Amino acid sequence: MQSLDVLRNLADVDRDILEKTLRDFLKCRAVSDFERYLTFLSPAVEITIVGDRKLHPYSGCYVGHEGALQLVRRIDVEFEYIESRIVDIVVDHDRAVVRRVKTMRQNGTREIRHLHMCTWVRFQNGLIIEIVEYSDTALTVFLSQP
Repeated sequence: MQSLDVLRNLADVDRDILEKTLRDFLKCRAVSDFERYLTFLSPAVEITIVGDRKLHPYSGCYVGHEGALQLVRRIDVEFEYIESRIVDIVVDHDRAVVRRVKTMRQNGTREIRHLHMCTWVRFQNGLIIEIVEYSDTALTVFLSQP
């Protein structure tokens, strides 16, 4: 049987690994490195963008690598990422939440805005199996208008 100190140290290592994985995942997404982006995702990943589809055009559920690519490519047609800043990451066992601010330029109007987001992530066997993302829906609607 392992001591409590050993178990705490293992939990800290796991937490550090998951946090680094999330930072790397978000970094490759910010620069549209889709090939590397997929290496972080389970083939069975489910990505849910929360919001009313009438107001938030990317709302919905995207399944698997194809669904993930469909989502990020659609977003990249309309927006250019300028910066993605992580405000906070909390990791608990196989789950994490990331609060971040993305600075984006709308490709049609060239307007630059800061989009606040909260992303819930669940890992399975070292890969991301589930993502649920909340964003400032009002700002997303504003940015999506020509």
